[in-house]
Amino acid sequence: MGSDAGLSKDFRLRPHTAPANLTGLQPVSGSPFGIGPFRLRAFLGRERELDLLNRELDRHRPSLMVLYGRRRVGKSALLARVTRNRRTFYYSNRPESPGIHPRECQLQLCDPHRSLRDNILDVVLDPGAPLGNEADNVLQAELSTPARYATILQAIATGCTTTGEILGRTREISDTRALSPYLEKLQALRLIQATRSLDAPPKARSHRFRLADPFLAFWYRFRLPNSSALAVGHTAHVYNHAVRPELHAHMGEIFEWIGREYIQWYGEEILTTAAREVGKIWGSDFDLDIAGTTLDRKQVFGECKWTSAKVGMSVLGDLAALTRKTTYGRRAAATHLVLLSRKGFTKELQRRSADTPFLHLVDPAALLGET
Repeated sequence: MGSDAGLSKDFRLRPHTAPANLTGLQPVSGSPFGIGPFRLRAFLGRERELDLLNRELDRHRPSLMVLYGRRRVGKSALLARVTRNRRTFYYSNRPESPGIHPRECQLQLCDPHRSLRDNILDVVLDPGAPLGNEADNVLQAELSTPARYATILQAIATGCTTTGEILGRTREISDTRALSPYLEKLQALRLIQATRSLDAPPKARSHRFRLADPFLAFWYRFRLPNSSALAVGHTAHVYNHAVRPELHAHMGEIFEWIGREYIQWYGEEILTTAAREVGKIWGSDFDLDIAGTTLDRKQVFGECKWTSAKVGMSVLGDLAALTRKTTYGRRAAATHLVLLSRKGFTKELQRRSADTPFLHLVDPAALLGET
């Protein structure tokens, strides 16, 4: 494949655009060599990639296409899907690493008929849980000396977002210069992301780091620090005293990430034009959860609220005040304000939105494409 242009990220928000499912993938012959098509029990999403690959394969000329990415994000399943009705020769030069679950398999391990607590215990915390060693498996599959990388990932998962904060939690690394190769490797593996405030200069060094995988963020925040208690069977106690009290704070951070992903991938549904860039903005005394610019040169600012109460007019006022603290997009043609809420919005705010074309309210149903 000549280019990776148009290929999406490893994860998308909505169920109908989830990554490919590796479950059941194998050569027909059951050996490293085989003639397609593959047997594949289920496949979800990847419409853009499938369209790109099919258009290239339908051309009446030879071509070379390269599909690449880190392990277990669905590359083999994508190729299996796109070649399912084509004569295909498949060769694998090494066995797959055992025990690493792609994201869609992680979700399939959950039982929608059981409570969140029971699913967390069964899938992640209980002794022998299928995802109990998931993070260790990921690092061991990719790195020869994973222990120091695991320390860095745990530091980031528990709130250390700057190089100085990470250094404070990794005593065996002496300075920023020694830390940099580890951060660069984790970024190359797409395990962490380094972001800068959108109003900062392009070469600014004031980056913030975050775990790129939501499950690994959960694993390093909740399972690893409590591994000793879990090893002796205190699963329920760990959930009650370590997980449940912090779960809403954890989800608040994840909800911000979901909001930015929504604007990046589906913003045109509410903004009428797709986003050119999406990120966040911060300063010494403020944070804007969502900031961006659309392709028609309008700016976007947003706040994400994972709270137990409906969002009302006061949150809109706070967002408007925050936008005045940044110079980002000052020359934009217009400004979109976006509020995302776990519990919805007050009637007063809904009336204001109905009368204000550039005010957009997004609830979970909208995020899932149900409205």
